[in-house]
Amino acid sequence: MKFEEICIVGLGLMGTSLAAGLKRKGFSGKIVGYARRQEACDYVLEKGYVDSASTDLAHCVENADLIILATNVLAMEPLVNKLLPHTLAGTVITDLGSTKEELVKSLSPLVHEAGCIFIGSHPLCGSEKQGPEACIEDLYEDRVVVVTPSDTTETDALDALGAFWSFLDTEVIVTSPREHDNLLARTSHLTHLMASILVGTVAREGTRGLVKDLSSTGFAKTTCLADGSPDMWHDIVKSNAIPVRQELTALKLEIEKLIADIDKNDFEAVRNYLEQTMLQRRELID
Repeated sequence: MKFEEICIVGLGLMGTSLAAGLKRKGFSGKIVGYARRQEACDYVLEKGYVDSASTDLAHCVENADLIILATNVLAMEPLVNKLLPHTLAGTVITDLGSTKEELVKSLSPLVHEAGCIFIGSHPLCGSEKQGPEACIEDLYEDRVVVVTPSDTTETDALDALGAFWSFLDTEVIVTSPREHDNLLARTSHLTHLMASILVGTVAREGTRGLVKDLSSTGFAKTTCLADGSPDMWHDIVKSNAIPVRQELTALKLEIEKLIADIDKNDFEAVRNYLEQTMLQRRELID
């Protein structure tokens, strides 16, 4: 199975960067883009990232053999319900969402009933910036993409989707939707919420005066994730609430341990903790 026409549903940062990345790598098939706003369609056409683009969803998907959902997670099911009557039998549908278990459970039966195939995907890349103008043409290169098939996923379709992602020079990891969500709650979702929590803590009495003047490079680098789309992160937390809560609880315990060491005047324990986490960070991002 080889994909000849790809429809990207959603032309924000992720969808536009995907289209641009395919062009950059010399994809020989047709790339179609769908967006709600005509301005986004005009932009990607002007840049040459797609071969055609439209605000007409039915027209965009009618000849696609691969449809990629590049929208907020909770917007995907309504979109799939709209596009399925217009798809070809055997079309593979995937997504770029950050949560998977609820999505696979809700979309797989709908898509299967229409004679199509749904397989979840999550590229581990992105930016706090938004919109097609934030496009990064090599955003996907040398990054990890997690693919989350269900128990009934056909091998041919899974292999074809893996080959598609490999074409973009990504490393493909296959795992279950549940394992994906549990791990990403720790490595990604918690990270974003920590940035937001830190901003809320620093700015708890306002953002004027010395608080603003003394919020320098370290603060900016540590909290840049908090500049991401609130709508997107609302959907991520809502669709992965239990694992996210578990990771926030683990964070709370780490903070409480550090507070306890300070209360005991055990600053050697504090130093040991800082050394331990320094080494762990280096190992994690090696």
